[in-house]
Amino acid sequence: MVDECETQADADFGSASSANLSRQYAGLFRISSMNHLRILGGLPLSGTIRASGSKNAALPMMAASILAAGPVRLDGVPRLADVDTLSMLLGELGLDVVRTPSGGLMLETVDSAPVRARYELVRRMRASFCVLGPLLARRGAAVVSLPGGCNIGPRPVDLHLKGLEALGAELRDSLDQLLHGLTIRALADRRLELPAVAGA
Repeated sequence: MVDECETQADADFGSASSANLSRQYAGLFRISSMNHLRILGGLPLSGTIRASGSKNAALPMMAASILAAGPVRLDGVPRLADVDTLSMLLGELGLDVVRTPSGGLMLETVDSAPVRARYELVRRMRASFCVLGPLLARRGAAVVSLPGGCNIGPRPVDLHLKGLEALGAELRDSLDQLLHGLTIRALADRRLELPAVAGA
C-alpha cells in the first residue's frame, strides 16, 4: 500500500474541478493550487472492474475477418475512433460491421468483390494497412494506399511486404502511393526470420 503519492493532472484540470473533487472526496485527496492530486493511502480497496479490450489486438482481428467464410464475433472491442475508421474501411470492402449491445462487433462479408482500400481512410490510421494480407489471401488481389507518417516516429512496413512476397504474393507500388498486390497462386507456407524487438 502506498502511503502517499502524487500524480500530475491534465493541463486543463481547473479550479472548478478541484472544488468538486474536494467536496466529493473530502479526506481522501488533498487538492493543491498547482493542479495535482496528493492521494493519501492506507485505506483498503475492494471491488471489481471490467478491463477494456485492447485496440491493438482488436484492429488486426477486425482486418482478419476478411478471411472468414461466415460471421465473426469479436467481444470487448473498445469504442475508439480507430475502430470506427477501420469499420468504415471494412464496410467499403464489402463487410457488414455491426456494434453489439454487449460492446462487441459482428463482422460478415456480404460482397467479396471490392479489393481497393481508399487513401482517405488508410491515411487516418496505419492499422488499416492490415487489410492487405487478408485481401490477397482471400480475394487474390489488393490495391491499398501506403500508410502515411506517424506521430510517434518512423514505423516502416517493409517487413510486412517482405513477408507477403515470401509467401508468394506479387507486389508493386505506383507513383500515386498505391500498392498493387496480386496472388497468382495460393500463398504458400514459408519460414520467416524476423528481427528481435526490445531485446527479445
